Amino acid sequence: PGNSVKSLKNTDLHQGYVILHNIFDLPISAQAGRFEMSYGTTRLFGTNSWNYISRSFDGLRFSLNTDPLKLDVFSLTHTASTNYLSPTPTTYKYPAVNDNSQSIYGFYASLPNFAEGNTIDVTAFYDFNGNKTDAVNNDLERFTTGISYFLNIQDFSAIAEFDYQFGKFRGFDISAYLALLTLQYKFEPLTISANLDVLSGTEISENEKFNSFDPSYGTKHNYNGFMDYFSNTLVSTYGLGLNDYYLRFIFKMKDSPLSIQLDGHYFTTNQKSANDLNDLGQEIDLVVKYNIVKSATIEWGGSAFLPGDLMKVFWNVGLTDNDYIREDAAFWSYVMLRVDL
Repeated sequence: PGNSVKSLKNTDLHQGYVILHNIFDLPISAQAGRFEMSYGTTRLFGTNSWNYISRSFDGLRFSLNTDPLKLDVFSLTHTASTNYLSPTPTTYKYPAVNDNSQSIYGFYASLPNFAEGNTIDVTAFYDFNGNKTDAVNNDLERFTTGISYFLNIQDFSAIAEFDYQFGKFRGFDISAYLALLTLQYKFEPLTISANLDVLSGTEISENEKFNSFDPSYGTKHNYNGFMDYFSNTLVSTYGLGLNDYYLRFIFKMKDSPLSIQLDGHYFTTNQKSANDLNDLGQEIDLVVKYNIVKSATIEWGGSAFLPGDLMKVFWNVGLTDNDYIREDAAFWSYVMLRVDL
C-alpha cells in the first residue's frame, strides 16, 4: 500500500488474509496478508475507523493465546517502495538497490484479568524507513515501547498508559513520550470520567533532539476532541506537542434506547511557541444516540471550539493586521445512521 490508510483509487483491497489456527496442535495461529490491527487503548495501534479508509497493514502476524497470556508478534509493511507485482520488467532495477520502504516489527502482549479486575498490556515495535530525505540519514529508525494498566472495581475504573519513543528521525535523536490517565466512576444512570492525555513536544530552541511523540498508527478520533483539530499532532501543533485535559459525562438509563455523552476539553501545547504562548483553546462535544431497533442506531453529534491565543496565531498565517485575527468560534455537526447486518 501507499501507506496504512491509503486508497489506491477505484478498486482496492482493504483486508484479505489467510489464517492458520492451532499450528502443531498448539494455541498458536499465523496470519498473512492485509489486515487491521487494534490493541489496548488503540493509542499505538488502532483501525482509525472514523477515517474514510480504515487502517490496515500488509504483513505477517503470529498469535499465542493462552491463559493468562495473549501475545502477538508481527512484521508489517507500512509503505512499499517497489511495485513488486508489475508486468513491466523495467520496474525492477538491476543491479538491485537498497530497499527504502517503511516497515514495522514488534509485539503486543496482554495479561487480561491476571488478578481480579486488573489487566496489563505491553507493546514494543521498531519503525524503519530507508528513504533519505536529507540524502544522508534514513528518515526513521525509531523504537516505541509502552505499558498500559486497566483497573475495574465495581463502579470504579481506571486506565493508565505510558509510551516512550527513542532512536533516530532524519539524523535527530528521538526522546519522546505519551502519558494517558483516565479515572471513571459510574453513578447510575450517570458515568463521569476525568482524563489527562499528554503528547510531548519539541522546544523551539532545540536543534539536536526530536522530542515530539508520534502515535502514527493509533485511532485518532477517539482522542483529543471529536473535531479532529489535533488528529495529526506533529502538523497541527508544529511539533510542540499536546496536553488535553477533559471531563466526560455519559447519561444512560438502564434498558433505555437513549444515551447522551458530553465532553469538555481544554487544550494546550506541551511546549511554548516562539511568542511564549501555549493556549490552544476549549472544545465541547455532544453526542446523542438512539437505538431505533436492535440492529439500527441513529446518532447526532455537535461540537464547538473556542480558540485560545496560540490557536489564533496558528490560523492567522500570512496575515499581519490584527484586525484579521481569526477569533471566531468553530462549529461542527453530523447525523449518522448505523445499521448492523
